[in-house]
Parts: sequence; structure tokens; C-alpha cells
Amino acid sequence: MPSLTKTAHSTLAFWSRQFSGDLIAHREHPASVFEVRSFAGTLFLRLSPLWWRSREAMACELAFLAHLHQHGCRVARPVATKFGATSVEAEGHTAVPFEAASGHQPGQDDPDWKVRVLPEWGRSLALQHVAAQDFVPPVSSWRDDWRVEPVFAEGLARRQRDDPKAA
Repeated sequence: MPSLTKTAHSTLAFWSRQFSGDLIAHREHPASVFEVRSFAGTLFLRLSPLWWRSREAMACELAFLAHLHQHGCRVARPVATKFGATSVEAEGHTAVPFEAASGHQPGQDDPDWKVRVLPEWGRSLALQHVAAQDFVPPVSSWRDDWRVEPVFAEGLARRQRDDPKAA
């Protein structure tokens, strides 16, 4: 990931915050995620290769997150560049920094797991599903029709082969 670390550093110049220069790699394949420490707080920079997530798919994802946020859903929002864009392309990747989520990550042994975490998680998912009902993607993408999503489409085709009445 050393070459992507260089790409990550170069894309940070598009954002107006002062970054300390500390990048901590968290994940690599297919998208790479870096923790970025700044004087204003912590962000998470995602570098997605364009072969994996197209410009159209990225535009839809960011619009969907904005839509969810406008409907009261708690989501990690992208941080706009000093020019107002929410993403930047560099070296075959799209760079998007996201706000860090507040709080802590509870485990199943957390005493609040059943009392607080699961019900809140359920409410959050329900709110996202309700908000998603009226989302209109800004551009056309293969994700417009969930039935052509590769995992679903391949599974459905396999099932139809085995049982023509199933679908």
C-alpha cells in the first residue's frame, strides 16, 4: 500500500483542513481506507479504484448518504473540498474523506447490547429504509435496478435453472 499512501497524501491538498500528515492504513482491497489525523479531528479517507466503483456509482453513493442525512439518519458524511466537491480523482482512484463516527463500537458482551444497542440499531435501519423509499439517483447506474446486482442476478439465474417456477 505504499504507493496508495502517496496518492492519499497528494489528494489531501484538496481539503482545507490542516492535516498532521499522519495516515494510518486500515484496509486495502478493493478500496483502501486511511485514518487521517488533523488538528480539527479524525477523518477516514477512502480511495476507491475507478475499475471497482465508477464515477456514476460514486455519485450515487454520495447522493444517497446526503439523502439519508437530510432525512435524519445518522451516517458518516463526506467532507467537502475547499472547492465544494465531495470527491477527487487521482491516479485511477476516487478519494473521499468521511467524518469519523462518534461513540464506541460495542461488542455482544457489552452490558447495553440487548437493552440499548440492538433496539437503536433496529430503529436506525428502519429509518434508513423509510428514507430510501423516495431516493432518486442523480445519474444512471447499474445499481438503479437491484435485480441486476451481480450477486443477486447470478443467484437468481442459478435458481431459475434449477427450478423454473422459483422466480
